[in-house]
Amino acid sequence: MRTYQFGPWLIEPALNKISKNGTAHHLEPQVMGVLLYLIENHSKVVSKQELMEAIWPDVVVTENVLSRCISLLRKALGDDPKFPKYIETISKSGYRLIPTVQVSGAETDQPKGLRAVLRSQILRPVTFVVILFLLITVTATITQVIDRGDKDSMLYPVPASLLEGSEWYPNISPDGKYLAYSWRGPDQDNSDLYVKLIDSESSLQLSNTPGNESGAAWTPDSKYLIFMRKRVDCGIFRVSVLGGEEEKIGDCLERAYGSIDVSSDGKWVVANGATADGRSRNIKLVEISSGAVQHISNPDPLARGDFDPAFSPDDRFIAFRRKYNAVDEDLFIYDLSTKNTRRITEEHSVILGHDWWSENEIAYASQKSGHYQLWKLDLTTNQSTLMPLADYQLIQPQVPGQGKLTYMKVADEVNLWSLTRNESGEYDAAKWMATAAIEKHPSISPDGKYVAYLSNEGGNFEIWLADIDGKNKKELTQLEGDLPGNPRWSENSETIIFDLQRGNQSEIFRINIRGGGLTNLTNLPSNEQVAALSADGKELFFGSDRSGQWQIWKKDLETEELEQLTESTGYGLTLDHANNAFYYARWDTVGLWQYSFDTKDIKPIANISPRLWGSIALGNNLVYAHGVGSPPAIISVDMSKQIPTTIFTLEGKQPYPNQSITATPDGSYIIFTQIDRSDSDIMIAEIAAN
Repeated sequence: MRTYQFGPWLIEPALNKISKNGTAHHLEPQVMGVLLYLIENHSKVVSKQELMEAIWPDVVVTENVLSRCISLLRKALGDDPKFPKYIETISKSGYRLIPTVQVSGAETDQPKGLRAVLRSQILRPVTFVVILFLLITVTATITQVIDRGDKDSMLYPVPASLLEGSEWYPNISPDGKYLAYSWRGPDQDNSDLYVKLIDSESSLQLSNTPGNESGAAWTPDSKYLIFMRKRVDCGIFRVSVLGGEEEKIGDCLERAYGSIDVSSDGKWVVANGATADGRSRNIKLVEISSGAVQHISNPDPLARGDFDPAFSPDDRFIAFRRKYNAVDEDLFIYDLSTKNTRRITEEHSVILGHDWWSENEIAYASQKSGHYQLWKLDLTTNQSTLMPLADYQLIQPQVPGQGKLTYMKVADEVNLWSLTRNESGEYDAAKWMATAAIEKHPSISPDGKYVAYLSNEGGNFEIWLADIDGKNKKELTQLEGDLPGNPRWSENSETIIFDLQRGNQSEIFRINIRGGGLTNLTNLPSNEQVAALSADGKELFFGSDRSGQWQIWKKDLETEELEQLTESTGYGLTLDHANNAFYYARWDTVGLWQYSFDTKDIKPIANISPRLWGSIALGNNLVYAHGVGSPPAIISVDMSKQIPTTIFTLEGKQPYPNQSITATPDGSYIIFTQIDRSDSDIMIAEIAAN
């Protein structure tokens, strides 16, 4: 296998991997292609046009695609565009790889040329009406590769910041020139406030204190940023976009969290903080001139509080999200003239960020489809529609009204790992499948031969099938961009059911692993997710919001008869054929609950968060990934004695709330999802001006 070395970096093209001092990064195929072309022409200036023709020879791409690949390369290499050590930008020309390159390995081991590699690894067949997406792999960001003339209905994002670690709370200035965001900096110690010109790669650090600054808002003239500082020297501050001395304009709001906003007349700041009794958080209005504080929301006694307030364009309303528990949130608006509050969504899901799209529309990021996607709510009809954005796993959307949408893109490195019990009874861990793609939602077949899982290795997320050891993998579905989730097996290991987000609705489908098309098992005027089949395959159990909140339902597949099984909310069921029962989570309280088909009794059996519903795998014991605590661990619970035992401590993070663990009945082999590296990036998409 041919490898390359420059500086401390080892480049392994066949593995799409670069490594330094034991630290490895997997690159997307097209990003590795750009690096290989620069390597083949090192010390020469390669024009942008030459690079685009070499990497994407048969597809028309925008220059943003190449810029994104260069940004991802610099991020992986830890290269500073202002003072580059590896990749130099030549103004109005192109790029140059700076260091000398050393080549190792036999040429016969090398693939048949760069163009052949790119054709086989990157490009998929394209018809004249197809928009081709090279979707996320390791960094979970989307590359836009499009056909001419068919992009009016889709929003294509490009990266605005690709720093190491997580950047969050992006906010574009009202004049559309600047981007403000928070970042922990190169030392990843505490969050500080940064600002940059939209089209610039350089950022200016506006704050540098031991405190945490996040969620900054712009003044209407785009000259100042107003932000909250927490932990140290707590308060509300104002600073010029050009930097300089800060001005304190408000006292500390105890337990303040999330984003803030400034009214269009520049007179008020809206934020959140602790309620008078300290039990929760409410929305507060702060007068900039005097610092006076008004309390304007009153969350329910059982709610965790109100977050992320945002003024409407005409300053008549304030929108905010109310958090009831870890997985149950909805949007509300407060009328500043009548002082009335009303609920505007019935999501009963996780909402991470929202903003006013217009005076009658609100854009928000919801996980109700199983992935964070962008939705738009029409306040005149109370209808939400899925936005045509070529991305997913996005949070904290912000719409400045200047023809741009910005958001934080969750770009975690997500992989499947296996645990094998050895002769001493302990577990040996290994990465189950080594690819540059994202693999998640694992499910072992009842006969122990196969694993169904989600992967975006072929481009879009699809249901994939592999042998239990990860070999002989194949793409089972061709969904063309619709988002699948939570595959589950029939008892005879012949079919797989899964939920599928198509447009505004999610439904349950079935596919035979031997071939054939999809069969829709629900087709109801509501959302259905996380399903399971009875042992005889005649009944379907699933979560549905058709009653107005998520409950567990049963459908007789022969008679089409429906029956609601739970009353106090229910989601994320797992069938237990041996005990003629199922387990599920409730949105209204903590705990794993058991429903008995024999007695119809419902009882709690484990004290877990509702967000961990997907961290449960049934065997002879109940096995689940705890996912919380320090550090998170895989737990085996003896159901007869209710005794938990830690069998493996995770090195990474446990993702939730999605299907994240599966096991053989005897618990000797476990596959689980792990976030091996946390990351996020800021993205911008061009939209029609408000």
